[in-house]
Amino acid sequence: PAITNFLQVFPPLAAQVVFLAPLQAMKQFKIEGTTGDVVPIPYTAMCVNGIVWVAYGLLQGEPTIWAPNISAFCFGAYYVHTFNKYKADHINMTPQYASIGIAAAATGGLCIGVPEQAGFIIGHVAIGIVAIMFGGPLASIKTVIKDKSTKSLPFAFTVATFINCVSWSAYGIFVIDDYIVWLPNMLGLGAAIAQLGLFAKFGIHDSSKNETIKDKTE
Repeated sequence: PAITNFLQVFPPLAAQVVFLAPLQAMKQFKIEGTTGDVVPIPYTAMCVNGIVWVAYGLLQGEPTIWAPNISAFCFGAYYVHTFNKYKADHINMTPQYASIGIAAAATGGLCIGVPEQAGFIIGHVAIGIVAIMFGGPLASIKTVIKDKSTKSLPFAFTVATFINCVSWSAYGIFVIDDYIVWLPNMLGLGAAIAQLGLFAKFGIHDSSKNETIKDKTE
């Protein structure tokens, strides 16, 4: 019971850390006046993630799932808005806004039109959305390897993702035995480990000082 109670409380708290982690990146965008090589996919996915997981949690009667994901939608929407304000010239945000609109319309339509199948459909869509949100930064992997710099990877978000995915995987396996919860978080954990490997190889870039921490210690 103690472990169950812990896993009903800690994962939602860990999720909030993930949702708050990009605030530092938003601050840096404002300081530099550009998003540089950073991609918007994780922020869009966070917003969409909030929509589908709130719906899934409500359909399953699981407040542990739907309650914390309200903030996923709110923070995700803020991050997308901020990213659009400072986006680099080569980035087109139209697909990002379209994805959010389609997700909201489709989720609402399923809940109203086919409520008996909505949980199954939305749950499987949610698996893909979580994988995209946590794996999104890997879209910068080519740039990281080419420049030998992790400037385009958000370190705080990566660490928060690792902790979050471990806790939600445990919740999905040991508390509710629901692969729709643990599977995408296991995928997210794999993406986080891959990103941590890049930080281990190329160091942690300190955007405030425009230097790599690893360089200072070698």
